[in-house]
Amino acid sequence: MDTLPGGYWDGSNCQKRFNFRELTGQLELDLADAVTGMGRNPNSAPVLVTSVLSKALDNIDGKPATKEIVHDLSVPDRQYLMRKLAILLGYDTAWFSKDCSSCAERFDFQITYSDLPVFPAKEGYPYVIVNTKHGKQKFRVPTGADQEAILKVGNDIDSETALLRLCYVPEKQGHVSEELGYVPEKFGRASEKARHVSHVSDDELEFSEKDTAKIGAALEEVSPSVITNINAGCPECGESHQIRLDPYFLLEKNIGSQLLNDIHTIAQSYHWNEKEILALSKQRREIYLDLIEQDSIARE
Repeated sequence: MDTLPGGYWDGSNCQKRFNFRELTGQLELDLADAVTGMGRNPNSAPVLVTSVLSKALDNIDGKPATKEIVHDLSVPDRQYLMRKLAILLGYDTAWFSKDCSSCAERFDFQITYSDLPVFPAKEGYPYVIVNTKHGKQKFRVPTGADQEAILKVGNDIDSETALLRLCYVPEKQGHVSEELGYVPEKFGRASEKARHVSHVSDDELEFSEKDTAKIGAALEEVSPSVITNINAGCPECGESHQIRLDPYFLLEKNIGSQLLNDIHTIAQSYHWNEKEILALSKQRREIYLDLIEQDSIARE
């Protein structure tokens, strides 16, 4: 089993161990359908990530990785899982190009995702207690469900305020995700439910700019993290450039694009049907393709 840098909080324990499903041709097709079926609108990324991980994950600490559990995973855990899945699918290395802002020369560089460090959650995860204008208040780290909920807010409230309210843990609330109701039709409905549970007023869910900064810093401090920015030096002049790494780059890949060709090649040689070939693991399929290529070379 692999280990999440944060972990799924079930209300009393943090579950960290996870397994992906066996990577078969059928799973590759399912993942491809999950992405292409919803389109690649950048605003739909949280929904796409939930869909992809729900299909790819087998379990978390032995419990089936349901869509609800994937919803409740912290954002950094979801980023980590998407990168791990990309590596599993064969996208471990990538080339980038950058025009140097100093000498204007264009340079290329390669990264290996599996070499990038991952920073585990700190003590207290997934909660922090912050001293605000309303006294000490409790917040939890943002989840995928929060991201999806914010997509539905529209222009009624700014996303930062929406996120703070979703991550606010009322004093008498044990598992805030159940009370806030993830992915509400309208954010106001979720905040109204939170106010009802904690008996606070509208004003008490408003935080000053200073409070907002403190809450954000506290959440960032306790949260796990994956590298999303790297420095690349220009080989001509040595100027350093910061490069953004999209943690969800897998959504831009044509997952399974080679799969139909592989099926055709294996079917021609072994006369197996599509269902039988799709049931093969990716590793086993590649072995058969190598054998077919070796036979083809030997016959030349």
